[in-house]
Amino acid sequence: MHDATRSTFERALPAIDRVLEVLFYAAYALLIAVLLLEGAPAGDSAPINPLLLPRIVVPAAGLVFVSVLRRIINAPRPYETNAAEPLIRKETKGRSFPSKHAYSSFMIALCWWHVSLPASIFLLVAALATSAVRVAGGVHFARDVAAGAAIAFACAALMFLW
Repeated sequence: MHDATRSTFERALPAIDRVLEVLFYAAYALLIAVLLLEGAPAGDSAPINPLLLPRIVVPAAGLVFVSVLRRIINAPRPYETNAAEPLIRKETKGRSFPSKHAYSSFMIALCWWHVSLPASIFLLVAALATSAVRVAGGVHFARDVAAGAAIAFACAALMFLW
């Protein structure tokens, strides 16, 4: 599709996708910094905040799981099966299911849950936006982002139990 025939929203999708991606990188870096600077609660003998380690290990393990699952399943992307040019530039073949963007954004949002509920809720809304943009942009099917989100919620449950 020629750029002149695209709506303003369609032309803005790649920029929105990038802004959301940077937002989540920054949110995760800020979370780790906050937990490092905050230290352990008063009266706790541990030198670091007990929320820190689970918020590093569980998201990383989940990301490895999602990456391995994507390679095993190797599901085609919408632009491969629909022969339509994606609105978000992407040339990767396969590895669409589950969505790493959806997993990562939901996981980061959930990492904030016990640190700052307002930040977590804001980031959950942004994670929904990320998922919608990835589907609207033609780089994922709805099932891909739903699976990524579901894996994030499952990993978050393990993280909360830790």
